[in-house]
Amino acid sequence: MKKLLVSAVVLGVVALLAFFWFRVAAPERPRSAASIPAAVMTAFQTAYPNARAVKWTREHGQFEAEFNDGATEKKTWLMFTNAGAVTETEVEIDPAELPAPISARLSTYYKGYDVTEAAIIKPDSGGTIYEAEITQGTNQRDVYLLADGTEVKNTETKKADATGL
Repeated sequence: MKKLLVSAVVLGVVALLAFFWFRVAAPERPRSAASIPAAVMTAFQTAYPNARAVKWTREHGQFEAEFNDGATEKKTWLMFTNAGAVTETEVEIDPAELPAPISARLSTYYKGYDVTEAAIIKPDSGGTIYEAEITQGTNQRDVYLLADGTEVKNTETKKADATGL
């Protein structure tokens, strides 16, 4: 009887942890367009009527649309609240388009790393942050910087200013 009770408790804990992980803690979960709130879809379709290859995920309690902007053909990401307000816009750029102070900082502080991807991030609270994906062998990381080359913390939905967030 004691073994049965212990087994039931262990099974219950495992089930609870699995539920928590898949429903709450999973960082990104793909979503079908049908599961996106109408306010979010309306705001997205109004802003980007020519968007192609749209992928929806749920991230940090918000909806993220990843797509190719039909006008510029650049990969773009938008973060939306449930009400359809945009909280962050991210647009892929060529690493060669990074401002000179950022390139200088990366070559000084990340010697031996290659910039493999870059993006401009604009939080709704203002400012502009640049994201540089850098790699060295199998090591990869994202570095967030202001235009003057100042490195800042991860920027998701945070205001960018001269204080470095």
